[in-house]
Amino acid sequence: MAKEFLFLSGRISALESKLLTDAQLDRMIMARTPKDAFRVLVELQYASQFDDSTEAKDFLKVITQGLKETKQMILDGTDNDESFEFIWKSFDLNNLKRALKIKLVDGESEITDFSEDNGFNWLGALTPEDISKIVFQADKEAIQKIPREYREVLQKADKIFAETENFQEIEFLLDKAHFDFLNRVANGKGVPFLKKWLTKMADFANIKAVARNLFIFETKFSREMFLDHGKIAYEDLAKISSSEDFEELFKKYELFFLEGVLKENKTAEENIIALERATEKEMDFFLKMAEADALGEIEVPLVYLHRRIKNARKIKYVMFGKFYGMEPERIYETLKHI
Repeated sequence: MAKEFLFLSGRISALESKLLTDAQLDRMIMARTPKDAFRVLVELQYASQFDDSTEAKDFLKVITQGLKETKQMILDGTDNDESFEFIWKSFDLNNLKRALKIKLVDGESEITDFSEDNGFNWLGALTPEDISKIVFQADKEAIQKIPREYREVLQKADKIFAETENFQEIEFLLDKAHFDFLNRVANGKGVPFLKKWLTKMADFANIKAVARNLFIFETKFSREMFLDHGKIAYEDLAKISSSEDFEELFKKYELFFLEGVLKENKTAEENIIALERATEKEMDFFLKMAEADALGEIEVPLVYLHRRIKNARKIKYVMFGKFYGMEPERIYETLKHI
């Protein structure tokens, strides 16, 4: 396996120069037409998807095919190592949530449109048929394809919704199950990087949830919302009721990059945006350092895949923005959340 990672790391090193840069993103955003913006993709890893008939309107097909090739490269080069569940499983989780909502909230008996426009994503390990069999048919064979942590939630999802009519409760339980599953993977692999990544994911998710509840919804952060496996204790998060309380939390847990981010004179939305931007920047830095310190190890393909998917999201949004005639300022503002 080490040899395979070393070989794959070499391939990735050659491909990293094809990742989207800030300068290329700026050129896309400031381009006069969708066609001009689309030309930038030829400079990236999507160049092999172009032929004489390719047009700007084909950007989704080009991006999808490019990501499919990257996914296959990762699967082949790592023998589908379980560590990559840190990425693939988030898409499966999204698809299961979406299908459950169609079933429980919308009252539908099947998925008629498995597309990104309808909230689904094809990057997960589960096929559309798997998702349908799991959610709508309770097919035992298909259900075995999902982590046992997910299965425990799905077994009681119908009953919970019938009693509460609150789909968010099911989402909270699935999120908890997802983090429990990732913790099991990290412990099983014995890779310190995965444990550190999970800790940051949990802490950042909890901090942002507390902030949204405080600034947007003006409600208390509850135990049901709390994700385990971070280093910040629930009790410390639950008692936050002001920006000053956040500052004390950041000092206590040495989250220096968040100090001064939340301000009383900012609007609720401005504070949330600032917090999201700061945590995203810190996560990017963490992943970059992890990749830089690794040689032929799992961090290299994991971080590359994470960056590749993130870049694709940005490119998609910019291209949609150009086709809909969005002003560059609005595109820049929205990209802060992607």
